Amino acid sequence: MHALFLFFALPAFAETPSLECRAIYRTLNERQQSVEEVAPLVLVSDFRGQRKYEAEVRGKAFFLTEEKGDLFGQIVAGPEYTKGTVFRGAADSSGRFTATEVVGTTVYRLECWRK
Repeated sequence: MHALFLFFALPAFAETPSLECRAIYRTLNERQQSVEEVAPLVLVSDFRGQRKYEAEVRGKAFFLTEEKGDLFGQIVAGPEYTKGTVFRGAADSSGRFTATEVVGTTVYRLECWRK
């Protein structure tokens, strides 16, 4: 009797994200001083060439999807996630991409760069 063994090669570690992104909240307080909070976007999905990143800062959710070099994102207010900014584009020649939403004296900004 002969035994047949099949071996499947699995990567030892997941592929590293091609983008690094951060969500930025900036506003002026009552003394007209700048207040800033920054959070990194986390890679939450990497499936068949489509990568999804997410972060939340001060009630705003930042979503970014990367597929074949195209970037599609949202800066939206929770918990309904129906009001905000939607954008589509690509990184510039230096590998950077930014999107901004301004509400009064508050700025929400998504910054990304290629690694």
